[in-house]
Amino acid sequence: MPNRFLIVLDDSNQPYISRELGRLDKDSLQLHVFAHEYWHYLHNVSTVAGFKSFSIEQHHVAAFSAARQGLPVNVEDRRSMTVIEYGLYGDAVPPDWPESDPSGSVAVTGVEDGEDAAPYGGKPTVVHHVCVDLSAAFEDGQTHAGTMLFGAIALYEFLAAYVEDHVLALKGQASTDTLPIVPYRLAPLLVDHIAGKVDGYFVAALATLALLDVHPGKAFVMFVRQFAEERDHGVSEEVALASIIKRSQDRRTAVFDTILSQDLPDLERVHSDRGLSEFAVKYYGSMFRGLLELRREEPLFDLHVLLAKPDGLFTLFNNVDPCNMLQRYPGDDEIVERDAIFGFDNTAPDDNGITPSIAAKAFHAQQHYVRAHLLETGLFVDAAPAPGRCPFYEACPLEVRTQTPEVCRSSPWNAFPGAQEGCWYSLGVAATHSVVKIRVRPRSEG
Repeated sequence: MPNRFLIVLDDSNQPYISRELGRLDKDSLQLHVFAHEYWHYLHNVSTVAGFKSFSIEQHHVAAFSAARQGLPVNVEDRRSMTVIEYGLYGDAVPPDWPESDPSGSVAVTGVEDGEDAAPYGGKPTVVHHVCVDLSAAFEDGQTHAGTMLFGAIALYEFLAAYVEDHVLALKGQASTDTLPIVPYRLAPLLVDHIAGKVDGYFVAALATLALLDVHPGKAFVMFVRQFAEERDHGVSEEVALASIIKRSQDRRTAVFDTILSQDLPDLERVHSDRGLSEFAVKYYGSMFRGLLELRREEPLFDLHVLLAKPDGLFTLFNNVDPCNMLQRYPGDDEIVERDAIFGFDNTAPDDNGITPSIAAKAFHAQQHYVRAHLLETGLFVDAAPAPGRCPFYEACPLEVRTQTPEVCRSSPWNAFPGAQEGCWYSLGVAATHSVVKIRVRPRSEG
């Protein structure tokens, strides 16, 4: 999901990050996949869609915290939040398709705009969306039609795949054909349906602009239609894109202003005096402020930096630190510290021993904790949720991992000691329950 703060890299024969090096190797054979995942994180903290996702998650946390304290939960608000969230993300694939990926060509056969009412907090809220009709051939030899909600997921995945292809091209390699067409290649198909063939860069530019809108799916279709109109008047693709950037500037500015002057300060106030939660929201808040201001002046700064020179990706790495990366290595899951987590922000710890890397781990754990208890209705389970493993289980170097592995393996939310020390997951649980003075407990020596 786009609101996570940990990237997990698989245990391929060529690790993305070698344990000995402790950092990303520019010559890594897996650089293109690292770039793909980094692009997701960059959009998490530099786009309107990313902020909206961040905000939705905090609404879930607040509601869950209230429910755990025995406070009443507004059922209509919780249901509306699921509509708002679905409207933002959309589908990864048509829900009515077979479970396997298409084995043949995929075609867009129709596009329809729509909206849903989702009253929230006593205010009328309208969620704008776009439904896309698809037809594809499958391994069963049949052609199946399907309809899906087109939203941020399809845009995020297309852009990450575009960046992955770019990094491969710099190495003289062909683009990967292992990614499913839907959702990774859906945006170009939609553009082709509406506007005909368009160069990949301009599709990426329009997708990025769409993520700077509160309704990214609808915005993308609108921009593509405008792009087609501009081109039909005989202008070049470059001029058409420049026109769309200019035409959408006032709306983009208004949205940025609302986030920076109202929405983000409101989130920071909610987390005030909540210890690690306050630290994390302020940390990510500073990133949103800086990067949205940058997008105000240069909406496509990420694409421009990436494409400007061969090492553009590393220029972005230097300007916007990657989030924590969990590198998996071969071996049994029960081996303590089989895997390793690498943090890229070297800021010194605060008075409570908290660094951005620790805050990000706990913030990720908090969302894992809340999601484990969240139902599709937007409400929360009353009893214990289904077993779930701590996301740091195979990489955790802390004392609790060796003392109570069965808890970490199946119900990490029960690792919270209610005391002054705990693990990364405990910090996330503690912040959810407003326990603020808690430190990371290291592994005992000897």
